[in-house]
This record gives sequence, C-alpha cells and structure tokens, in this order.
Amino acid sequence: MDDEAPERVPVVLTVSDQTELPSLAQWLAAEPDMQVQLVSQATGPGDLGAVEESLHVETRTSALVSAIRVLPAFMRSRRAGLRITVTVEGQAFALESTNIDQVLPVLQRLLDETTQQFSPPPGPPLDDDTYES
Repeated sequence: MDDEAPERVPVVLTVSDQTELPSLAQWLAAEPDMQVQLVSQATGPGDLGAVEESLHVETRTSALVSAIRVLPAFMRSRRAGLRITVTVEGQAFALESTNIDQVLPVLQRLLDETTQQFSPPPGPPLDDDTYES
C-alpha cells in the first residue's frame, strides 16, 4: 500500500424510507472524492423476496466529516420522520430530525478519532538513514 495515499474509511448508510436511497446517493456523490455504491442484499432466510438496500460510501476521513455534515440539510429537505443510520467501524448512529442535534456531534467525534487513527505521527518523516534515540 502506498504510504502517501490517504486512508479511506468505509461507511454504511441505511434509511427508513428505501425510496430515498437514490436521492441520498446523488447528494453524497456530489461531495468531492466520494465513492458511493448502492448495495442490495436479501434480509435473511425465510424473508421471501425481502431485500434491504444500503449505501456503501468510501472516502478519505476528512471528506467523510464534510459529507456527514450535509446529512441534516438532506433530512430537512425530505418528509418528517426520515431516519438515516450511519455505521462507522461497527458503531451505528441513527439520525432523525428529532435527535440530529444530539447525535451529529457524537458521530463527528468518532470520525475525528478515526482521522487521528489514520493520520501519520507528528514530525518530519524519517528516511532510511535517520535514527531516533
């Protein structure tokens, strides 16, 4: 893997109203450096014909923070009661018009921590001839 390539973070988004997924995909794809894919999968055995769709988004962590910040505007432009579930590193956060002001800061903190996790350590890069004591 190229050490200079920015780390990309996978995120999964689901919505309470599946008909909103294509619009959300377009909304997110308008953000710079976003890779957005609509994924369909069967919900489970015994669920005849039941399919759940989700958006799989992959981007740099810094671009992801910007994309998450546009979710409130997307939600406000839709009908009341829409819920978007954002899953980052196995942690799911449900955003609703009634809780978005409380949940969004928590989600942004998680993304900030993820950004720090993938960031190089401070200081100049070491080359092969440099040693630290």
